[in-house]
Amino acid sequence: MRVTQSSYFNNLRKDEKNTEHELVRINKQMASGKKIEYGHENPEIFIDTMRLDNDINSLQQAETIAQRSISFTDYTDASLRDMKDVLDKFRVKLISAANDSNATSSLIAIANELRAYKDHLMNLANSKGDGKYLFGGTALEKPPVNAAGEYQGNEGVLKAFLGDKIEQPYNITGQELFLGQNDDIHRTITTNVQLLNKKFLYPDAMIEGGVAEQAKEVILTRFDTIRDMVGDDDANTKNDESTFFYVRGRRSDGFSFKERFELQSGAKVEDLLDRIGVAFGNTSRSKIVDVSIDNAGFIEINDRKTGSSKIDFHMVSSHEEVDDIDDLITMGAEIQTYNNSDFNGARNNSTVAAANSKYDHRDFKVNTVLKDYQNRYATSYSLVRDVFPEALDKIVLNGVDVDGVQIKDAEFRIDDTTTMHSFLKFTECVLGGEKGEVRARLSDGRILLADDSITPHEPSAMFVSMTTMSKDKAIKGFPSLSEMEYDRAFWEKDGAKLKSTVPQITKESNERASESTKILDVAGDITTKGTTLAIKGRNTFGKDIDYSIVFDEHPKCTTVVNNVTHQKYDIIAHGRTSGGDELTYRQLFDVISMIMSNSLPTSSNPTYIEDYLTAVNNADDMVEVSFDQAGRIVVKDKLNSVTKMEMSLFDTATSNFANSRERHPLLTFHANNALVVDDPKTNFFELVEGAIRSVELERKRANGNNLKEPRNIGIQNAIVSLEHLLEHVTNSHSKNGAQSNAIRFAQERNEAWIVNAKGIQSEIIDTDLAQASMKYNQLSTNYQSMLSTVGKVNKLGLVNYL
Repeated sequence: MRVTQSSYFNNLRKDEKNTEHELVRINKQMASGKKIEYGHENPEIFIDTMRLDNDINSLQQAETIAQRSISFTDYTDASLRDMKDVLDKFRVKLISAANDSNATSSLIAIANELRAYKDHLMNLANSKGDGKYLFGGTALEKPPVNAAGEYQGNEGVLKAFLGDKIEQPYNITGQELFLGQNDDIHRTITTNVQLLNKKFLYPDAMIEGGVAEQAKEVILTRFDTIRDMVGDDDANTKNDESTFFYVRGRRSDGFSFKERFELQSGAKVEDLLDRIGVAFGNTSRSKIVDVSIDNAGFIEINDRKTGSSKIDFHMVSSHEEVDDIDDLITMGAEIQTYNNSDFNGARNNSTVAAANSKYDHRDFKVNTVLKDYQNRYATSYSLVRDVFPEALDKIVLNGVDVDGVQIKDAEFRIDDTTTMHSFLKFTECVLGGEKGEVRARLSDGRILLADDSITPHEPSAMFVSMTTMSKDKAIKGFPSLSEMEYDRAFWEKDGAKLKSTVPQITKESNERASESTKILDVAGDITTKGTTLAIKGRNTFGKDIDYSIVFDEHPKCTTVVNNVTHQKYDIIAHGRTSGGDELTYRQLFDVISMIMSNSLPTSSNPTYIEDYLTAVNNADDMVEVSFDQAGRIVVKDKLNSVTKMEMSLFDTATSNFANSRERHPLLTFHANNALVVDDPKTNFFELVEGAIRSVELERKRANGNNLKEPRNIGIQNAIVSLEHLLEHVTNSHSKNGAQSNAIRFAQERNEAWIVNAKGIQSEIIDTDLAQASMKYNQLSTNYQSMLSTVGKVNKLGLVNYL
């Protein structure tokens, strides 16, 4: 009996304690609102709760980031919207400037307004949001655009973390906005020398009985003849010579070409346009480009392939057929040009001759343009040594004077005080005959001669060639005609810098080249082997330079002095030599830097790598070579604020048309080429500045005959470019809107997920108060009953069992 009673009592006490513990637990749940307080109470609930806590924290963090990102995109949206508004007003003003009724004062006022718009665009480009620059990529602390309109930021994309493995870009980089590309745009290029119908411009020479007719400017059309385009010296159409066209350029696929073809004088201009199209790859079945002559008389070429920035074009024509185009200068042929950039011509000729005008036989022009070392046109007061190479000691004249007397080796001696005036007077004396009937003068650097012994349409007996000499040897002292040159002119000089004009664009990807890009990726053929680049001009110390870079199995830089090869240096990269097709732009830049700083290896031993690398390092302290933002090469003189450097860098195959299909120039760095009217690639502020300059210059159309900024495309073409710039900004604005919407959608989704996660978490961890209260009451009743039972059991005596 005692054992049973004891066991019963112990069980009751155990149940009492358990119930008491459960009551305490439920009471804590009702007080805290949570099912558990510590993980050991229910590991499963604890683990699920912690997992959901982590999810909720991540979602809340993503929501915070999304809110900041939305704020950033809102600032960007406002800036882009303002930018579009300003560009739209800019375009309207530009259209107004194109009106022929505008006086100079009106155009000045419009240009001032456009400058104010540009300043506003610069401010918008440097917009801030929450203290961060909007368009600098990941460079958020410095202005992305400098005072020159050059982009200083990077291509870094800001990304918002919006959830597990979910990132959303939310910025528009300045690289994309100011230098980006629209792949739906066709590249369009144009010549800048206006073509007029010579028949109406020179009726006294070209039309029978046309002496009484008034000369007038009539725009050439595709239905006119080649004779109308190139002109003639008489009215007889039966004795006309053929015209030979020398065409160079680059096709849409990035491969270069060089063509020489002949057209009869009676052929149509339309035939010429078709032949140009063939050079670009047009066939009877497919057209690669559209070639036309616009209503202002300029040849325009439109690439049918969208998103390509590669087509290029240059052309000259003459009645003379030559294998080397330089011979046109030597023989004094009359040359018609179609592009003019007024670049300084490199000294590629030792002999030049004077060309006789078709329309007034008294007039002669020597086929060269002379400038001094400060890039000023030579005048009669210029010193000869400032215009020609320092080694020059005499100029020799040959030819026939106005009386028909042969001239042989008439020498004009030069010293440090000799002026161009003295040379002009010497020329007059040599050519003038017994009566001295020749006048010589300089105009815009060009030597002009006049035969006063005849009337305008009488034939002149005079002919003259000039040769530059040094120590009785001919040297290349004469620059070519800048408008005749394609890719051999000296680079533009800007203070301490030399700048090229041709962006280096890769064939496959249409991207701007970088220093690590292989030259082959840009070159206009499948290999660079066999290519020779020439570098001519003056180094940073003002000394003449003449070098060659030869692409072969081991590319070499070669020193050339007076056409004699002296030393060769293997071009090295990363401690080793490399094949020509492996050569990068950085390696080319190293060579240019060494040449322009006169810091060359002291040994020509190709295995002496340390010597080469030392020369490169020394050169970098004096001359820096790099790409600008548009992919053009820039050479900076670190020693002089106004550089003495001059440089021409070109493929030596450029002038030889003998085997034009077999050997064409693969690389073009600086060119008197066709102007770009429209292009998939954007150069925002350069385009805006060009449009403003066209108004300031009062230039409705391109005008290569105007020596002041002849490469300006003119107001009409600027309008086309600006419309596509506005479209580009609109696309960026749309992209920003799409990015903002994506973040907003993600934010809304995250908010829904947070609510859902909290609901699930509540179901797992939160106490159901009604259920807990009911259970508490039930347990409490049971507990009271249990206590009552235990109390009664404790009071039992022996009498209860009797």
